[in-house]
Amino acid sequence: MDSHHYYSPESALLLETRERWIEIVSHYSSRDLTFPKDKFPALSGLGHNYQRVWKVAYYAGMWKSTLCKHLMWFLSPEEGNHSKPLTYRAPSWSWASVDGRISYQTPVSWVGSSCIELKQALVKFKGADPMGEVTSGALILYAHVQCLSTQNGQSWEELLPKNAEGFNTYMTIMLDFGGLKDFKHLWLLYVTEGEGLTLKRAPTVMETYERVGVFRKIGVEETKQY
Repeated sequence: MDSHHYYSPESALLLETRERWIEIVSHYSSRDLTFPKDKFPALSGLGHNYQRVWKVAYYAGMWKSTLCKHLMWFLSPEEGNHSKPLTYRAPSWSWASVDGRISYQTPVSWVGSSCIELKQALVKFKGADPMGEVTSGALILYAHVQCLSTQNGQSWEELLPKNAEGFNTYMTIMLDFGGLKDFKHLWLLYVTEGEGLTLKRAPTVMETYERVGVFRKIGVEETKQY
C-alpha cells in the first residue's frame, strides 16, 4: 500500500467516510439484533452507498483500500458481553464473526508502514448481494509471520520478542476469547511494523490460520499521519 498521501477535496471526503465507517461498525456492533445473521444484510444498503464513493472492493465488512487498518479490530474491554455465534456468520478476520462492541487498535487516520500484501480475497455469499450474508471467506496474504510456542516449558512472558539489543520489547496480546494459557502455539502476523493479528492453525485445512486476537508492540516508532 502506498504510504504517500496528498490533500484534495476528494481525499478529504474519502478520509471522512473511512472514519465514519469505523464509527458505524463500532456503534452497530453494540446493538442486539433480533436475527444476528442479518449483520451483513442490515448494512448492505449503506455499504453500497459508500462503494459508490470509494469505488473499491468490499470483503465481509471491510474495504480493500483500508484493509490493514480494518483488520485491527478488537472487542471493547469496557463492554464485557462478548460471544461467538453458534453457527458460521463470517470469517474469523471479520468483525462480524463475533458478537460484542467493536473497537479499533489505532485511529483510522494513522498511516503505518503496511507489512501485508493482499494476493486474493475469497468470499462466498448466500445470495447475489456481495454485501449480504457470507457462507465462507479467506484472505491470501504475503506477510511476515512469527511463531511462538510454549512446548519447551517456557512461559508466554519469556517468549515475547526481543529487540536488536536483546531487551524484551513490551507487547500487548489481546485475545478475542480466553487467555494465553489456552494456547501452546500462536502465530503473529504483522499488519504494520508494530502490530498485527494473533493467529492459530485452522483445525481442518493445512497451512490455513484463524484469527484469535490482535497484538501491539509498544514503543515502535510511528510513521506518517494524514
